[in-house]
Amino acid sequence: MNNRKIVLLAGLSAAIIAGTVLVQPSIYAPASGSYNATTAANNDNNSTSTTTSDDSELTTFEEEAIKAGEEFEDNNTTATTSANATASNETSISNETTNMDQETSAAAATGDNKTIVLQGTVSSPGEEAGPFQIIDLLPPTLDGNIYTGWVSFTATKPILVAPLHTYNVANETLDPRFGELFVFPGIPNGTMIAPAITMPDYATQNEINSDIPMPKTYSATVPFTASGLSVGRLDGKQFLVSYTLYATVHLAETVDNVDSAITNQTQVKGIEAIIVSRAAFLNDTAYSPNPIEIKRGDTVTWVNKDFDQHTVTSGSFGEKDAGDEFDSGYMGPQTTFSHTFKQKGEFEYFCELHPNMGGVVKVE
Repeated sequence: MNNRKIVLLAGLSAAIIAGTVLVQPSIYAPASGSYNATTAANNDNNSTSTTTSDDSELTTFEEEAIKAGEEFEDNNTTATTSANATASNETSISNETTNMDQETSAAAATGDNKTIVLQGTVSSPGEEAGPFQIIDLLPPTLDGNIYTGWVSFTATKPILVAPLHTYNVANETLDPRFGELFVFPGIPNGTMIAPAITMPDYATQNEINSDIPMPKTYSATVPFTASGLSVGRLDGKQFLVSYTLYATVHLAETVDNVDSAITNQTQVKGIEAIIVSRAAFLNDTAYSPNPIEIKRGDTVTWVNKDFDQHTVTSGSFGEKDAGDEFDSGYMGPQTTFSHTFKQKGEFEYFCELHPNMGGVVKVE
């Protein structure tokens, strides 16, 4: 009896194992991502050697496998279509964004009617700047554009307002009989800046009826049209200024015509001395030669070969008698100043605009 049970159980186990082996190919077919009809047919033929009940069960599994395979392919197709559509939309959006950025950049490049609004409170540079206590509210443009607008401000001291204009003839030697513009380097390639310095009509607290104590301030509103805008003082006195600025940007046509003032001759009398390039950043090498050694009665002519404006002023910066012996005044690029020394001695001199520059003339 026990032996019969063992035989029956063994037979049942063999049948189960055989059924499992036959079913496995159909169950795992969808994992490959596709369904092979030839393989299914072979599996179907192989199943005929089994019992009827086993064949019926295997057919059901195969039908489910076929259905699962078709659903898998449908899902893949749908996902691929969706991904392609998404990528297409992203590409379209990216192209639209790029086009918008290009259009914005092109509009900004023209500078036409662009609006600038600024406000703030700033302090002048401090002692290290010497007499030039200047603040650039709108730095000079480098692209030929100009600003048109107004600035309203309150300052702790009376300050100059200087609309800035380009000066594009710095490489030319101009006849001194035409006079000198107050200029300084501001744009590369030899282009200078000529500030249109003005002193506004200030309203002070003395003109305001108030029972409340008020600090001494100076207020004004100034319209301007220029390549830039600066405010400040030229006497070294420091200040604070609170301001609001409104301006629109416009592309301007630049026209320079100074042909009648151009001269190819630099008049040098006696011994030549040079104000070298980038002299404002130098000390005792800003003037060359230094010292200058001459005899009594000789004349020295300084030639400004820098793009910056300078002076040749006797004495030392801050001394009361500075400039008493000789003083060139402002010397623009390529201009000259001459002085004849009638007494023996050593004569120090400096640049009032850049006090770090210094030289000596030794007269025997």
